[in-house]
Amino acid sequence: MKNLTAYFFKLTLLLSMTLALAGCGKKEEASDAQKKAPKPPDMIEYTLSDGSTVKVDANKLGVKYLPTGEIFSYSYTPDERHLVDKLGKPFIQPVYKHELQMETPESIDKLITFFFPKTPNIATRRKRGMEDVYVRLVSTRDMDSIRALDDPYVVIDMRVVYPKREKRETVTQERPDSTLTASIDDQISALRNNLARLNDRMTAEDLQIPERRRMQIQIAMLEDQLTELNKKRDSILSKNTTEQPNQVISETIEKGKKVKIKIVSFNIRTEDKNK
Repeated sequence: MKNLTAYFFKLTLLLSMTLALAGCGKKEEASDAQKKAPKPPDMIEYTLSDGSTVKVDANKLGVKYLPTGEIFSYSYTPDERHLVDKLGKPFIQPVYKHELQMETPESIDKLITFFFPKTPNIATRRKRGMEDVYVRLVSTRDMDSIRALDDPYVVIDMRVVYPKREKRETVTQERPDSTLTASIDDQISALRNNLARLNDRMTAEDLQIPERRRMQIQIAMLEDQLTELNKKRDSILSKNTTEQPNQVISETIEKGKKVKIKIVSFNIRTEDKNK
């Protein structure tokens, strides 16, 4: 009787372990199927530098948000990747290659955290002094993930570019030298003051006829002198303007450096899957 009880106990334990293992296998299969299920399209429209627009599936590109800047081009084409499996055997993987090129005034340091805010995978990095001038980011370093392509494999190249200096020339006309007419201006000012004083005196009621005539003569003489001085001043200004050549001012304009970005992503390509 004891032997029979022990036998049934072992049989029950064996069946329980078998069911448990079968259940785990189903869960793993379900999780794998769920992992490999394609994500629904997440279409975003971008405006290119030439004014045209393109619609991009962010889930296929592997990048949803772009930094502020100018987008030059976007394309996707059928392609192939030459890889090596876990056993070292080479194989060819059909893929879709997505490529987006743009330019931004943001620094590379900010762009690294922009694209990968948590843990950036920096494949290549070059510096000039303390400044990054070239960085390559990759979405993952795990070779199994790169081979499987359950998610897009993304490579982002960022390079600092220094635009050429622009030289701008401005033609200006020199103003006449004011020192040449300074003395004449002083004389004209004194004559006008004298004329104003004599004209005020001419309005006086107690002014005698002889004195009025004398003042009229003085006013006429002052007006003639004022006319001659104005002519002389205008002549000097005209001559000075004619002989003075135009001045060419050269100004060098240096625009700020920018960062060129190239985003390349690969998605698995099969006959029954969309781009």
